[in-house]
Amino acid sequence: MAEAPVTTLLRVKGLKAGYGERGIISAFDLEVERGTCIGIVGYSGCGKTTLFKALTGLMPAEAGDAWLDGDQFLTSGKLTVQPWSLRRHITLVTQQPGLLPHKSVLENLALPQELVLQKSKEEAHAEARTVAKLVGIDAELNAFPSEISGGQLQRAHLARAMVLHPEILLLDEVTSNVDPRTSEAITDALDALRDGRGISFLLVSHDFAIVRKLADRVIFLHKGRNLEEIPVTEFPGGFRDPEAQTFASERVSRRER
Repeated sequence: MAEAPVTTLLRVKGLKAGYGERGIISAFDLEVERGTCIGIVGYSGCGKTTLFKALTGLMPAEAGDAWLDGDQFLTSGKLTVQPWSLRRHITLVTQQPGLLPHKSVLENLALPQELVLQKSKEEAHAEARTVAKLVGIDAELNAFPSEISGGQLQRAHLARAMVLHPEILLLDEVTSNVDPRTSEAITDALDALRDGRGISFLLVSHDFAIVRKLADRVIFLHKGRNLEEIPVTEFPGGFRDPEAQTFASERVSRRER
């Protein structure tokens, strides 16, 4: 009998990371199935951003192992691949776009393809136009970052990550600095990217509505640990751990005021 295909895309075991003696992530475990979205919620300072930095090699881990598509890239806290290569496959998208101001949106989307994927200018421009249309900024391709709105900038930032065809996007509060209408448009674009390209997401967001729309499962991160993980169909009221219950009820009460 043939073995069932392995669907786990990202596996993290015993991750520990922090700053000096101040540990932030401790004994963190995670599994992300291919094509799924894991939402991560928790109090400020619980380690969400530190987790993302450790998974992309932007800060060193102290311990832990991690595998992407079965290939180990973190062994006892040490990266076993080049950081630039890792970030090509596990790409961080933050709330601060940071596009190159002296280049057009089209050039911002083409440049990483030319540098990292060694694509020709024509190939890079063609892919840039495809992804730009998917996220709704095809009309802004010839504009410079200073000439477009904050919401359009955030979508361009997302498109710049997508042109490298990553397996996983780490989304760190990507809708926190935009208005509700733009937030909904970005969420729709993410949904389309997952359906169209099979991308997996790790989503950090304080907005429970976005988590409910995009996530398949939700983690409550507390003091650097994956304290509880539940299906999104049970979120936010289905947490059983007292700390997670308190957090969820506080957030729901705050929105209802």
